[in-house]
Parts: sequence; C-alpha cells; structure tokens
Amino acid sequence: MTTDFAEEIKANIERAAESLRAAKLQLDEVFFDFAASRAYYAAFYAATALLLNEGLEYGKHSGVIASVHQRFVKEGKIEKTVGRDLNWLFELRSVGDYGETRHVPEEDAAKALAAAERFCRVVWELLARSHNDAAQELLRRVLPREPVACLEPIDAQDEGEQVKKRHDVKAIAFEGERMFLSIDGNEQVFDLRTISPKLARAGAKERENFVVSPSGYGIHWPALDEDLSIDGLLGI
Repeated sequence: MTTDFAEEIKANIERAAESLRAAKLQLDEVFFDFAASRAYYAAFYAATALLLNEGLEYGKHSGVIASVHQRFVKEGKIEKTVGRDLNWLFELRSVGDYGETRHVPEEDAAKALAAAERFCRVVWELLARSHNDAAQELLRRVLPREPVACLEPIDAQDEGEQVKKRHDVKAIAFEGERMFLSIDGNEQVFDLRTISPKLARAGAKERENFVVSPSGYGIHWPALDEDLSIDGLLGI
C-alpha cells in the first residue's frame, strides 16, 4: 500500500463495500435506477483505491476508468471482460442518474450488482498482493464473503444492446488550434481556444491520446485529465 495515500485507500475500500450493500438494498426495494448507480460507485471506489495504491490520483471518473484500462487491462492484470464490466457500469449509471424518461430494468440492475462485486473482488486480489497486512485484513472485513450472483461477464454485444449509443464518433483530428470531429455523419470544426485551453496548449502526442466513451457521451484525454461533453460541443 502506498503510504502517502493509506487513509484514502482505506476510505475508498470502505465506500466500495458500503456501496455494494446499498446497491443490494436498493435492488431488493425495487429502486433499480439507484441500485445501478450504487453498483457503479462501488466499482469506481474500488478502482480509485487500486490506482491510489500505485500512487495515482485522478479528479474525474473518466480519468479513473481510462487509467484502469491503460495500466491494468492492457497489461493483462485485469481481464478484458472485467474491464468491460467497468465501462458498462459507467454507462448504465448515466441512465440511472440522468436517463430522464429512460430507466434501468430489473435485469440490468441485478447484472450491475453482480458485475460490481466481481470487479471489487478482482481489485481485492490485486491489493492483497501488496503484502500489506493492514490492507489485506481491511479488504477481508469489508467485502462480502459470498458472491451476489453467478452471472456471465457483460460482453461487447450485450453492452451495445443495453445502453443506446448517444453519438457515433468516427474520427478526431487536430490542425493548429482547431479540432475536426466526424460525428453522426457530419463534420464539425471547433476552436480549441474556445472549447479547451488545455487542448489548445497541449502538444500533438497529448492531443492524440484520447478515449471516446462507449456510449458516445464524451471524450477523455488521460494525459491532460480533460473531458469534453459531445452534447456540450454540439450545443444540445
């Protein structure tokens, strides 16, 4: 465990466990939107603890998710199916919290709880390998002893079916202080000085290192810890 973040790691592990319990309660009480949201936050807090254990701190959810994929999924430390679980939970949470007329169905809420516990257990295993007795004891105490349910990991096809894609981003390119965005069959041009001072100041390597949300809600630049809402860019 990184001593600089020891208390933060402990707090996030405890929040992950509390969120799992809250998700189960919300699911039992038929509050499916809130159950899905709490399930996502359980995974988010676990992911945050994992990154803090590596000495990494991020201010945004998209930064945490992108870093988990870059440092753990791509390195083979976390299975790709578990990484997709985290993405799916994030997208489902947007329906639960901001879906307006859309709601999370019971089946998806149950899958979200199982996916969150699966992700937390993977994080437990990784943190336990730090050989820190205090961390291992805390993890054993706060995480549930039995799995919530035996469900298959969310696969790419299910993910696409369960959360409708908001925007279809085909390409992003830069030239000088302009960003060119090919989206929803149209070409858009934006002045970086207006939409993002960070991108305006960034070099080509930082600009080209971006992640588009699977649902097409936004774009994240990990090296800059910068996020842009596509709806915001389009004035929707």
